[in-house]
Amino acid sequence: MNKSDLHRAVMTVARLMAEQIYQELTKLDWQRTRAPPAGGKQPAPVPGLPPLDLNRRYSVKETCRYLSVSHAMVYQRIREGELKPLKDGKRTFIHGSEIARYGASRL
Repeated sequence: MNKSDLHRAVMTVARLMAEQIYQELTKLDWQRTRAPPAGGKQPAPVPGLPPLDLNRRYSVKETCRYLSVSHAMVYQRIREGELKPLKDGKRTFIHGSEIARYGASRL
């Protein structure tokens, strides 16, 4: 086995392992985001955030904070059609009522 074949084999194994890890993390995240909150049906307010205004649009960064998910997860939910975005040029926003609807569907 020459150096090129060895490198190709190592890269293949690394890619397969990365795919397995991603699938496990996705499964864990799916379980975490769909688990009912402890002690009731309403999520606890996020410290340091004002109450959600249903008539306002929020940036992806603000949406992440309200939903307690990552930036990538917000974009994934947009791609999957679970969150409906508002576009202003290149910028992406999420309407407050959409954040509330999605948050309630996770309970």
